[in-house]
Formats: sequence, C-alpha cells, structure tokens
Amino acid sequence: MKRKALMSFTLVALVLGVELWIRSQGIVNFPIYEVNESIGYIPRAGQQGFYLNRIFWQVNEKNMTAGPWKPNEKPDLLLIGDSIVWGGEEYQHQEKLGAQLQNTLKEWNVWSVGASGWSVFNEVEYLKRRPEVVEATDLLIWELNSEDFRPKSVFLTDANTPRSRPWSATAYAVRKYLIPVNLKNWLRRMVSKHNLPAHELTANDKTALDKLIEGLRLFENKKVPILILVYPNLQEWAAREQPSQDESIFFEKFLRQIEGIQIPSLRVVDGRAMSPWSEQDYRDRIHPTAAGSERLARFLASKISR
Repeated sequence: MKRKALMSFTLVALVLGVELWIRSQGIVNFPIYEVNESIGYIPRAGQQGFYLNRIFWQVNEKNMTAGPWKPNEKPDLLLIGDSIVWGGEEYQHQEKLGAQLQNTLKEWNVWSVGASGWSVFNEVEYLKRRPEVVEATDLLIWELNSEDFRPKSVFLTDANTPRSRPWSATAYAVRKYLIPVNLKNWLRRMVSKHNLPAHELTANDKTALDKLIEGLRLFENKKVPILILVYPNLQEWAAREQPSQDESIFFEKFLRQIEGIQIPSLRVVDGRAMSPWSEQDYRDRIHPTAAGSERLARFLASKISR
C-alpha cells in the first residue's frame, strides 16, 4: 500500500514538475484572441509579453501590433493584412513588417493590424468596427495575397487562436509541438469548410471583391491615398516568368481584379517586382523571413515616396 502511495506521489510530482518547467520556459506567454461572429477572431486589445521568455510582442488598445495609439502626432499610415502583417510568434516585434516599415519611414506613424489566416472579410470588419482608425488614417497600405478572397476566417480551435491561457501548459505543448503538422491540417479540414487550398477557390469571387471595395470606400471622404500590395507566395514568385503555369495564371487573375477597382486614389503594386528578393526571403511557402520583411518594407517605402 505504501509502495502504491509512493508511486502515485512520485507520478504527481513528476507531472507537476514538468508542468511548472514548461510554464517557466514561457511557452504559454502568447497573445490571446477575442472571438465573435462578426470579425471571426482578432488579437485581444491591450496585451504584451515575451513568448519563450525572449520574443517580445505587443497589441495596443486598437488591436494593432504597435505601441500605444497616439494618432496625429505625425502623418498616420495604416498597414492592414493577414499573417504577412501579423508576423507570428517566431519574430521579435521589431522584426515584423509594421515595425520594419516604421524604421524605414520615420516621418510617419505606422499602425499595423492583421491576424494569421484573415481574409478580406475579416479585414473590412476591423475597419468598420474602428471608425476612429479610419478617420485618423492619412495613407493606407493593404497587403493582399491570392488566398485572401477566401470566406471569412472563423475560430477553429484554441491551438490556433487561443481565447485564454491553457489550463495545462503540458497539454498545450504536446498539441503544438508533438502532433505532426499533417495531422493538424487534416483535423482542421475535418472541422471547417473554410480551409480549402486557394486554388480550389475561384479567382473571380465577386463577393470578396465587393467586400474589398466596401472597405476601400470607407476612406473616400478624406481622399486617402491607398496602396494595395499584391504579395506573391513562393510558388507564385517562382513562376513569375512562366505565364503558362497554374500559379502564374491564378496570380494574374487575382491581380487583374484588384487593378480593375475604380478608385482614383488607389495604386496597385505587383509584389513579384520586388528586388532584391529571392527564395531565401521566404520562411515557408508564403511568409517572409525577418530579412524578407525588411526588404518588403523598403520596397513599400519606395512606392510611397514616388
């Protein structure tokens, strides 16, 4: 009996020790999300921390990956997009696109907002629920890629968009780091019709295009200059000189739709023209490395100054 009690005590102590050790490593020091039907999900306002005890991140009171909201001190530039703007957990705040753009355009205040997986529908909903941000904007940069005409991205699991800190850091670490990526993707497809690959969606989604135009027209009263960056994923960039490839055809269709928007203050920039830019500037099939974000920021800055 004493032996069983000792074994039980040892097991509990071991589990508790592992839990405390994992928490001490900062694995659960990540951003948490607000989830609702209108916007799907968004990083919760007013939080900051150090992921893994060393990677600084912050979200201000307007849900932006930026410092405290203080408009009108300089001309205000709003950068909106998806995970290309959000940057993910892997990079320091200063390595993300918004901060890199701020470093390049010191005469502006750069306010960046986005979330991994966002589509045009999520982004326009943000603008509609933050009219004070729209009103303060002197220049808008909207990052789009060929997957952004998906339906509105919605909450799937707390593994992707956590609504609170997990009750067990151990369970979270197992789910995040030990379950194979292919199995995670399969599970997501089983619970969501919104996770179709981009090329299974039509490049002529009028509903998404109309939603984008709705968002752009929010800035018409102030005649705000608007720059849309159509950002290529790795396959689309690699196929830039091979117009017959599916990736190139799909990207061109998407780009032509954006270029067809009739708003006088709008300029559309083809991200395949970035130079210098190479395969090494991609961290994975779509996201830039920290060095890639710096190059992308300089590319955008060059388009603003012209």
